[in-house]
Amino acid sequence: MGVVSQRDLLRASLTTLLKHSAADQNLFLESVHISEVMTKKIQTATLKTSVQAAARMMLRKKIGCLPVVKKDGELAGLITETDVLRAFVDHFPQRASSRFRPPRKAAAGIDKAGKWC
Repeated sequence: MGVVSQRDLLRASLTTLLKHSAADQNLFLESVHISEVMTKKIQTATLKTSVQAAARMMLRKKIGCLPVVKKDGELAGLITETDVLRAFVDHFPQRASSRFRPPRKAAAGIDKAGKWC
């Protein structure tokens, strides 16, 4: 089992610094097999892994999703960063929104007219 991420594909693609045409880049990617670019040593979660534990694994490994496997090793699904955020917001709807206080005056940003300040 393995996972192909955007990072894996970027690493496999021809660099834009070498000024290859889009056609050359497409031809190159068509010649590369998934097994050559996928991450083979993957971190997995089980159906009994808590959302918090999955989030900690994703943070520690700096990955955006985890394959979730059944007892027999069969893929049950994926848990993504979005799933973790959704679980947090659904579980703490009032606390999450009431504790966030935007800064009164940002040090740098965009003003109401859309200009940098």
